[in-house]
Amino acid sequence: MVQAVGQLEAPALISAAPPRRRNTPTHTRSAAHGPIPCAILTPSGALLARGRIADQPSSPAGGAHPLRLTDVAPRGALEALFHAEQPEVVLRSPSQAERTLRIDHITGPPAGRTYWLEPLAR
Repeated sequence: MVQAVGQLEAPALISAAPPRRRNTPTHTRSAAHGPIPCAILTPSGALLARGRIADQPSSPAGGAHPLRLTDVAPRGALEALFHAEQPEVVLRSPSQAERTLRIDHITGPPAGRTYWLEPLAR
C-alpha cells in the first residue's frame, strides 16, 4: 500500500503590529473610542456624582454643541439640580479640560437616563 504524501503547509505569515509612538500619552481617550469617565461637581467644587461623557457630535467651526452624559451615579443627583433650577455643573475628566456646563434636558427611563448639557458662555 502506498501512502500519499500530504501537501506541505505554507509558513504562517507573521504580521508585525505598528510601532507604538512613545510621545503619545496612554491615558488620553477621544470620544470616538467610547465614553470617557468623569466626575460631576458643583460650581463650588463639591463632588455630586460620577458618569461618562458619551461620544460627542462634531460641532460647527467654533460653535458650541451639546454634550451627552450617561451612567450617572448616584441616580437622581442631577435631577435634583435640574428641578431646583440650579442646572450648572462642572465636569472633570483625566483626558479633557475641566468644563462648566448647564443641564439643558434629561431623557430616558430612570435606570438609563441621558443628560444633555450645554456649554456656558463666560
